[in-house]
Amino acid sequence: MEKKEKKRASNEFSDFIRYSLGSLFILGGLTQMPKGEGFLLILVGISLYPIIYSNFISKFVKDKKDLTKVAVILPIVFFIAAGVVTPSKNLQSDTSNDQQENTTTTQKKDEEKETIKSQIQNSISGDDETITLVSENDHDSYNVIINNDNVSSLYSCALSATTLFSTMTEIKKIKNIDIAKYTCFDNTTSIGYVEVSDMSNSYSTEKENELLNIYDASGNKVDKTIDTLEKEEEEAKTKEMKDYKNSCKKLNYKDVLRDSESYKGTRVYWFGEVAQVINDYSYLVRVNCTKNSFSDSGYVCDDSIYITYLDGMFDSKKKLLEDDMVKLWGTVDGDYSYTTVLGASKTIPSISVTFAELQN
Repeated sequence: MEKKEKKRASNEFSDFIRYSLGSLFILGGLTQMPKGEGFLLILVGISLYPIIYSNFISKFVKDKKDLTKVAVILPIVFFIAAGVVTPSKNLQSDTSNDQQENTTTTQKKDEEKETIKSQIQNSISGDDETITLVSENDHDSYNVIINNDNVSSLYSCALSATTLFSTMTEIKKIKNIDIAKYTCFDNTTSIGYVEVSDMSNSYSTEKENELLNIYDASGNKVDKTIDTLEKEEEEAKTKEMKDYKNSCKKLNYKDVLRDSESYKGTRVYWFGEVAQVINDYSYLVRVNCTKNSFSDSGYVCDDSIYITYLDGMFDSKKKLLEDDMVKLWGTVDGDYSYTTVLGASKTIPSISVTFAELQN
């Protein structure tokens, strides 16, 4: 009798534990509804209730030992199933969240790149400069490349680069730029490039010679300051002009007039007086001059040539005026025909002038 009481008390305690655990699982499942793991947790809870086995499962499983086994195994199966589904769902959720976060970060980065690109573009003054790349590096900052395809020398490249870099540093909104690279071309021919690191934080006009890295067309670093490059360019231009002038010949006017085509492209020197300004870049000039003290200019000139001189159009200091006495160096272009004031047709040699110098 005593054994029966103990067994009955043990069964009642076991049932109490199962009902309690089952209720907890059911409550947990309800909080997860309508997800799949919610249904499985509810099934775990129901499978723990003893009444399920005594009233329903016992109709199919007659043996008490087998029924006890089922009462143990069935909750375990449902519990394992819930444990498999839940991590899978969480993993999918985490993956989805990570993808969404990465997408949002990428969009923000793209927007920031476009903002930087727009701000730099607004600081560009000419049509020759374009931004070819804004890329992100490993330090949450950006590298930029600005291209200029209308540069004739490395000095011009460095000068244009410093002008743009200075403007960029004045715009406080342009930030997080690490490396700024300014590449230069003469049409499609590479001139070189200028590069500065830690652009947003360290660049200043006062330190430009220290911070700028200048490279030639082959990518070799040039250890020269902008002032040195400027001096070298001026010396090169002076030499080029001197060599050009020395290569020009004094030709016989009648020989050129008689067969201008055979002289086409020949470098020539002439001295004369501006007789007429046709427009900003073309003039009639009287040549073959001899000194005459009775003339206002001090010279008397016999023949005429037609010249084009573009420097006079772009540089007011080089502009030619009527009655100017000028030295001219250029190439023979051929003939130029025009109608005189009296209505007669006249043909004269045409010269494309490269250098012009006023006679003092």
